[in-house]
Amino acid sequence: MLNSAKKNAKKIKALFVCDQWCAGNPKFGLSEWEGGLIGSLRSTDLADIDVFHFDAYYEEHHERGDAALLTHIASSRPGVICLVLYKMPGSDVNVLKWETLDAIKNVYQIPMVAIWGDLENPEQVTISRALCPYVVVNAATATVTSLARLHAPGQYIYMYMWVPRDPNIFHDWEGTRDIDVSYLGTPKEDRLTRITYLTSHGVPVTYTGGERYRHLTTEDYADMYRRSKITLSFSRGMLGSHVINARPFEAMLCGAMVLEEAGAETPKLYGPFIDYVPYVSNKDLLEKARYYLAHDDERKRIAQNGKNKTEILYSAKRFWSVLFDRTLGRATEDMWGKILPALYISSLPGFSWFQKIWLLWVDRLTLSKYGYLMYTYFHILTDKWTWLTLVFKNLAFMRKILQNILPQSAFNAIMRVKRKLF
Repeated sequence: MLNSAKKNAKKIKALFVCDQWCAGNPKFGLSEWEGGLIGSLRSTDLADIDVFHFDAYYEEHHERGDAALLTHIASSRPGVICLVLYKMPGSDVNVLKWETLDAIKNVYQIPMVAIWGDLENPEQVTISRALCPYVVVNAATATVTSLARLHAPGQYIYMYMWVPRDPNIFHDWEGTRDIDVSYLGTPKEDRLTRITYLTSHGVPVTYTGGERYRHLTTEDYADMYRRSKITLSFSRGMLGSHVINARPFEAMLCGAMVLEEAGAETPKLYGPFIDYVPYVSNKDLLEKARYYLAHDDERKRIAQNGKNKTEILYSAKRFWSVLFDRTLGRATEDMWGKILPALYISSLPGFSWFQKIWLLWVDRLTLSKYGYLMYTYFHILTDKWTWLTLVFKNLAFMRKILQNILPQSAFNAIMRVKRKLF
């Protein structure tokens, strides 16, 4: 199964085309791709790495980087190009043009792979579909069901993957774990509600981070996990879709026990109550946090199981070996990505029968496009945070419309009334 990761075929040159900064904004610090994706490949010694940043090029030269990228490709001749995009090609100065993609494919004939972290996001699905004529592989993390809904086997080589991390940064240590419970990530309202519930009941939570908020260096971020006994993880993406994000892989490599909101994606890769601990409500979260803080041996055993599985099955070396083998058409005995992982009753030990049926129902329902629409409508009707998000987005949209169609004096008068009322 893992032979392809062990053989270490002839080293190739990999060129990454991605942002240097989070969202292309220097104020947000280095992007996740720098310390995460690129760093993980660097740790494997499978490839010589080259990088071209459109955002950094524009910041320095005040012009698009397409011509410079093609000149660089012509001189360096990479063996594979890894694209990490979040906007449609040509729509922004930080993203290469369609003509550039066409030249890479048809003039330089270099295979390209696109890597996606949020294919549950309709915008990313649209961009990924548009890239299909240019890339050999679309590699996706976060969710199996989003890939199943695409129904495009002729366009996609399905690569449901984990999130690779540099083991030189994300690793365990012999130091003291002086943080009982941590949360590292974006301070979204629903997550802060969970944290507030814990702290108000005597379980303090150390929380920080979030790429566009308090930006930690990759080293400091990993160090927080090494200091944590337990770390919180959340398994919901857009409109309540079930996902597995980078956090479990990162925390497990650093030896922290992952206490995660119950979802349908994580059990496809890890065993509940074996490699991590799921919770289903605020009360359940509180009880489990207290229990595992009071039972060190059980907590350490689960954390060690998660660490071992991540190091063996979900390593950076295996990720990049499988991905390059698929992209370059190399023979491999590793079947990962050819068959999508699935959720079964046996994948859910420790859950009640109701919880098992609920997770299986969500998973099966969201495998289809229309089932996913049903689920998202159900989520909108039952989740207050989704309601608030939709309301505030619509308010912002209406504000833009009013600002464009009304005289400035009239718009200012409406804003003064709004401030008084709200």
